[in-house]
Amino acid sequence: AGDFQTAIARYRYLVDTMQVDEDEVRMNLANAYFQANDTTQAFNAYLPLTQSKNAKLKSVAHQQMGVLNNRHGKLEEALNDFKQALKTDPTNEDARYNYEMVKKKIEEKKKQQQQDQKDKQQQDQNKDSKDQNDQNKDSKDQNDQNK
Repeated sequence: AGDFQTAIARYRYLVDTMQVDEDEVRMNLANAYFQANDTTQAFNAYLPLTQSKNAKLKSVAHQQMGVLNNRHGKLEEALNDFKQALKTDPTNEDARYNYEMVKKKIEEKKKQQQQDQKDKQQQDQNKDSKDQNDQNKDSKDQNDQNK
């Protein structure tokens, strides 16, 4: 297990104090935040890297933002991030895998919502049918009393 807080401090020193402005250093900082589970800082560190001139770094930045969005349940945003990662670097197999997984998760969620909707409609129909039967029974009972 790595000491990610120390790594963060050292990369921050390079970026903030030494004014090192290399995408590789910024990627290492973002990855250290990611590994330390500081998702807000990681997201903010990956964001400018999505404009990198280095296609591999740009792709990984999009991919990592997708992972973070997926973890937060933002599936459509995650899918878009993985798609951008693949557009930037079609050889990024991790992004491809994550894209397919999130796409499948979205499809399953839609199926579940459709099933829930069907179930609710069926329940409503059953309730309406029961209400109608109760009304008919009440009418019959009332007719029997009037005889």
